[in-house]
Amino acid sequence: SKVNPRGLVIGAATTVIPYSAPGTQRGTIVEYGITVVAAPMTNPRGLTFDANGNMIVTDNNNHRIISFAMYCPPNVTTTTTLPTPQVTIPVCQTAAWNQSFTVLAGSSGNAGTSSILLYQPYSSFIDIYGNLYVVDRYNHRIQY
Repeated sequence: SKVNPRGLVIGAATTVIPYSAPGTQRGTIVEYGITVVAAPMTNPRGLTFDANGNMIVTDNNNHRIISFAMYCPPNVTTTTTLPTPQVTIPVCQTAAWNQSFTVLAGSSGNAGTSSILLYQPYSSFIDIYGNLYVVDRYNHRIQY
């Protein structure tokens, strides 16, 4: 199969993640041909990460912004070189995301003009304080 992404994002540790395979109704986010997230997305447009490594997706045709929580696979640890007693610190060698998601903004499948609804959001951005900004395309506004 041929990889034909709509866009690319650079994740932690310079991971390149192509996303939004054209012609699919079930959105997938893949890394090197391996599905990272398969969720009921339609025409995902934007992809960003918050300070905790959670993946934030702009789900255009479902009129919402969704978040996939990052987690570290179990049994990935290292030992520090501190004096006795040594402390074991969990280290996440590879990012992984839950397959379930949380809706951060908008409503699944419902477009609207009220302040709590979105109409085909185009992209999103998280500032250094954790505030989410959304380009609400057909409402011609930036939602905060």
